[in-house]
Amino acid sequence: MPSIRNLNACTEPATFKTIRRRGGGFEAYGCRAHRRKVAYLAGAHSRGGMAPTTEAHPCGTVVDHRPFEPIMRAHHRTWLPDLEPVDEAGPQTWVHRLRTAHDHRYAVLAEHYPHTLDHLDLALALAESLTDPDERDDDLEARVLAAMAAAETAYRQTIMPMTTPDQPWKRP
Repeated sequence: MPSIRNLNACTEPATFKTIRRRGGGFEAYGCRAHRRKVAYLAGAHSRGGMAPTTEAHPCGTVVDHRPFEPIMRAHHRTWLPDLEPVDEAGPQTWVHRLRTAHDHRYAVLAEHYPHTLDHLDLALALAESLTDPDERDDDLEARVLAAMAAAETAYRQTIMPMTTPDQPWKRP
């Protein structure tokens, strides 16, 4: 089941779709003004695969078909680093990184991003309910991804509240 999230608050319908097939793949949908930024934020590192679309998606929609771990790595690579402290301890599990980001920026999240914090709280509670990180629970993973998608959507819409294509990526 794909993970669906929205990366902005643009109200325009998507007119372009970027497809990435490697690693399970995803589709990123953007209007004319935001197509490149949406594709980049979704994880496409080149403009290859961008084409006009007639599918009914709002600008900023990402439909992600990758497995659980690559999607969680994408969250940690693209927007959670804004919340994480510099960690010299080296690589940790995604649950540890999620807990670190949550704890490190709790006050900032509570004050400026309350909707993001609500979704991160849920994702963290679900993630920490796994007693054995190596144990697979597809239902729990789907719920963690849904909470993370909602958190990313809330975060991105707060820091990049695009309202019209003539004001792309305007900060509040």
